[in-house]
Amino acid sequence: MRSFASDGTDIFVTLGGGGIHGSFDNGYNWEGKNTGLLSSDVKVIVYKDSILFTGTDEGVYRSCDNGTTWEPVFNGLRDTYVKSMTVMGNTIFAGTYVHGIFRSTDNGDSWQQIYPPGANYIYFMENNGSRIFAATYGDGMLVSDDNGDTWHVKNNGLTNLGILTVYVDGDLVIVSTYPPGDHFRSFDAGETWSDLSLPYGHSKEMVELNGYIYSAFWGNGVYRSNDNGSTWEARNSGLSTSIWSMEKNGNSLFVGYDNGDIYRSDNYGSSWSNSSAGLVKGAYVGSLQAVVALPEYPQDANKIIACTHGSNLFNSNDEGQTWIQKSVGTVEIRSITSVSRTVIIGTDMLGLFLSGNTSGDSYVAKNNGLGSKWIQSIHVTDRLQGEIFCGTGEAGVYFTTDGCESWTPKNNGLTTGYVKSIIGGNPEMFIGTGDAGVFYTDNYASSWTPRNNGLGSDWIETLIQTDSLLFAGTGDAGVYKSSDNGLNWTPANTGLNDSLFVRNILEHNGTLIACSKPLGVFISRDNGESWQEFNSGLTNKYIASLEIYDGNLYAGSIGDGVFIRPLSDLEVLGTPVNLTITSAVSSSLLNWDEVSGASYYRIYRSEQPYSGFSEIGTSVTTSYEDTNAPGNKYFYRVTADNSK
Repeated sequence: MRSFASDGTDIFVTLGGGGIHGSFDNGYNWEGKNTGLLSSDVKVIVYKDSILFTGTDEGVYRSCDNGTTWEPVFNGLRDTYVKSMTVMGNTIFAGTYVHGIFRSTDNGDSWQQIYPPGANYIYFMENNGSRIFAATYGDGMLVSDDNGDTWHVKNNGLTNLGILTVYVDGDLVIVSTYPPGDHFRSFDAGETWSDLSLPYGHSKEMVELNGYIYSAFWGNGVYRSNDNGSTWEARNSGLSTSIWSMEKNGNSLFVGYDNGDIYRSDNYGSSWSNSSAGLVKGAYVGSLQAVVALPEYPQDANKIIACTHGSNLFNSNDEGQTWIQKSVGTVEIRSITSVSRTVIIGTDMLGLFLSGNTSGDSYVAKNNGLGSKWIQSIHVTDRLQGEIFCGTGEAGVYFTTDGCESWTPKNNGLTTGYVKSIIGGNPEMFIGTGDAGVFYTDNYASSWTPRNNGLGSDWIETLIQTDSLLFAGTGDAGVYKSSDNGLNWTPANTGLNDSLFVRNILEHNGTLIACSKPLGVFISRDNGESWQEFNSGLTNKYIASLEIYDGNLYAGSIGDGVFIRPLSDLEVLGTPVNLTITSAVSSSLLNWDEVSGASYYRIYRSEQPYSGFSEIGTSVTTSYEDTNAPGNKYFYRVTADNSK
């Protein structure tokens, strides 16, 4: 549970990777409110008048109908990780990871960057009606007294600059930092700070109710103070201590657990009860990795690791049937790869972690030399020599020759630091960026040159190379293909949407498999010339990741975990025989023999006998009527399929 927003008896909560839920009876019952969201990794939610705004890892969404539907308001914020928001007067402020601070004065229709990148992650934002407080994780406190036009660092007395939480009441400001969990207080609106020396660990959130400040201390539960934070008393009857967020509504207090449960108190924290009816907990599975078992380590057999945006990482030792949660100190996992028993993961704030020889059971940070701790992609080029590349969200490409012990930048020629995909080896490689398209090197990353001619988007989510073809999945223009090593690109969207968000592309035995949001999984058996849906069994078509292992295709969804489908469903079936055509004035009736294993049939038509065929329909039976055949001579083909 990440954030609360309330208005009267209406309360909204964000579940990290599980999206948004709303309650319209003061928190007794909940229902999902995610229509229109392309990301379920929701960090913060706020009201501005009657309009709801939510910050996700891909920008800001707005709801003008109290959460029933959401629309992206990305103008100036495309593919921007929004961590915090606050509303002051007619202005909405958004704090981001690595992109600074933005504001909107037109209800989100447009956004203006008012504090540039440079400060570490803008983790929490609050205001007292005239002064805005922007807490950073690593650079302390920023404040503005002129609606965000200018900003000043206010760290006098702050000895820990990693701020997680801010409480504001007039000129009283209390912040919680991490690690290890210090608290600092200011009586002059942040001009000077003093250490409160509290023994409870870091606070996840603080609110005021009935003259008390209530704080959710991670690992210690709820405490309250009536002397501006000097002393505290426990209010934990009925609670566990794994509390992630807190909010008040009227005289009721609500806390959110790390597992997504909600508890409420209607007696100022004297007792608490579960109030989670209707909550559907999910996970945004952004990446998947199979760990290939070695003969000497049979316990690794059938292991799959799912990395989530907002819900930690999970190991499965039975091919995805059951999952065990693992932790590296942050719930935000952005990338993963493995070499034998060594697993490497990238996070969004704490950098890169290595499992050593434990197959992902325990991890150690490996960030020496990295210029950013936001790791978007990891690519092994020589496992024996320990040569690995990683792409960051703000500082470009880094390279190690010693198995992650130390890193050096490889950014000569790059015009952006936002690297989302890395493929290739020594000497030829490609990278896909989030805002500058594709770059190429023929000298093992000593220098990079752009290769974007014909690309319809500079937002590249994924790259894959198959034989002589290169494919790019984009965030807003579907799939593009190059047959000349990236010198020229053409769209490859037949069967897709030209504005589709394509998150990942894999290849299996000549078949391309692409996942998208919100249209699910597609396959192509003709090198991207055409695509068809592969969604049978998917109850959620917002798919963010794919993996192939031991005869199965794994699909990580946005909000509903992992789906599994046998790869045998990709097999090409036999061609139907005994095709007969009965022609009428303006129609043709086709009949053919049944093919064993087919779930449906595809019908193609052309005016030429050996070329120019295009799909005109499908049939689940062994017949099809072409009712749009006005007097011309046509040739038909029928194929059997089981891949819907």
